[in-house]
Amino acid sequence: MRDTHQKDDKTDRQTLNETSPAMVGRKLRSDYTYGTAKDPSVRALEGMQLLLDQALKEGVSVKQLLEFAAKLVYSQFNIKEVAIGMKDSADGLYKYVAMYGMRVDVWEAHKKLSYTKEDFSDQKKYRWLAISKQTKLFLAEDNPYQENEQNTYSRHLMLKSKRKTADDSIEGDYLDIVIQGPNDILLGWLEISGTWDNKIPDARTVRCLEIVASTLGIALTLRREEELSKE
Repeated sequence: MRDTHQKDDKTDRQTLNETSPAMVGRKLRSDYTYGTAKDPSVRALEGMQLLLDQALKEGVSVKQLLEFAAKLVYSQFNIKEVAIGMKDSADGLYKYVAMYGMRVDVWEAHKKLSYTKEDFSDQKKYRWLAISKQTKLFLAEDNPYQENEQNTYSRHLMLKSKRKTADDSIEGDYLDIVIQGPNDILLGWLEISGTWDNKIPDARTVRCLEIVASTLGIALTLRREEELSKE
């Protein structure tokens, strides 16, 4: 009699400890929706997914896609100012076409600028440090600006800023990430400057920004091929 009760108690405990398939599904769905909201890696992946969705959506123009990407980078990666430039098919020059986070006057100054393909590799004109094949770091101490670009940043704040550690970001620092097509054709570039914690973007952020640029490169190439097929 005693053994029977013990067996029944053990069976009851096993039943209580069992998890139903529905509970498994609910837990994963809850974790997917809420549990990883503060994880920066997951937020970055969500951003990539949103960008891909936007790139594949019908009726979205190139300008709308670039503006979406600029806002995404601003909101997902702790960046103060984001600009995206593209090659102008009319004259072959590279110009800023989308931004997020800039004052109106600063953006107007950006829109007046144009660059040749050679400008992106001219270290006599702009001093930079290669972080990777896609990314270049421009530091304020190297004065990475030309005279006609002085309205795109605050020279006064730049002169007052002092870098205390290797992680510090100061006025005048910026990163350029190239947007490329097939065979490394230069389609444009993604430019970021300033972070809300006043730190240089870390390696994870740089790699995520490179994925953003690569995604834009693929999307723009597909758009171009689609246009050519309709001609």
